[in-house]
Amino acid sequence: MGIRFFMEEEEQYELLKKFEQAYDIMYHTSTVELVQTTPTELYQRKHWWFNSVTELNIYPTSCSHMYKAFLMMHKRDYLNNAELKGISYLPGGVWQGKYIIHGEFYIDNNNADMREPFKELRKMVREISAKQINGYYIGKEAYKNKDKYERFILIEEASPREYDLPVE
Repeated sequence: MGIRFFMEEEEQYELLKKFEQAYDIMYHTSTVELVQTTPTELYQRKHWWFNSVTELNIYPTSCSHMYKAFLMMHKRDYLNNAELKGISYLPGGVWQGKYIIHGEFYIDNNNADMREPFKELRKMVREISAKQINGYYIGKEAYKNKDKYERFILIEEASPREYDLPVE
């Protein structure tokens, strides 16, 4: 299940502040780094934990909707060393001041513990959206500023414009 959206960064911060207060949420992200090349390649995963969305840098670092990913999970699960499961968050936002990239929230169907929070998140997204086009929620600020953006990008800047979301 997923919630796809186009929102400016501040809209996402406000949405997630409300959500984390309602559900006592924290954020996890990780990277994989090459630490050895011989005799075989060896990779190491590094983990980062954040207590609030205000600690995250969700601003785009590339023109792809997959540039960053966070896992939103209950703080109690972190404190209890529970299995990493929650709601995945791929931020979207403004790229180079002229494009807006879509973001997404999604949840594994087997994640019963986060089903209700996910439904509530969907309601919150609907409330702060101006409209829905082809399954994508358009935030009120993003829609108000739509003429400022050359493209509403679904894949990446290099993809043909016919793959963009038409927002009128």
